[in-house]
Amino acid sequence: MENSDSINVETIMELTLNKRKHLLLDYINMNLPSEARAIFEQHVQNDQAAIQVYWQWKGLTLEAYMLMINGIHPVSDAGYSLGKRWDSFVRYATKEKQEMREAYRISYEEKEHWPEEDRFLTEYCEHFIEEAHRHFLESEAEGA
Repeated sequence: MENSDSINVETIMELTLNKRKHLLLDYINMNLPSEARAIFEQHVQNDQAAIQVYWQWKGLTLEAYMLMINGIHPVSDAGYSLGKRWDSFVRYATKEKQEMREAYRISYEEKEHWPEEDRFLTEYCEHFIEEAHRHFLESEAEGA
């Protein structure tokens, strides 16, 4: 982060402690459309791989939340760093396959069925993450 003095430690501790493992059970019971479920079943090897993707997503989203509440703009060094790691995460989670991107898009459209905490974080942080990712991509294109 750009300025460690501005980090709200109490907030990050509260959110980190809320990384409750039982949230994963809510996803297991989520009724995904059959198209998305089939794609995930085909491309996600096991539960451990799915859990790893979830915790990577959660960590990046919590980081975006912390940047936002500490007034750090997505077009900044910290935003670039987050955007770069988001890009790597998306490539990893989707295995760079269009059908996996489609399965995640379908899952996102069903976010009203997500656990409330994850839905809140997503809705609150999605614009920041999109802007940070765009900043990373544009910076990379300019440097190429």
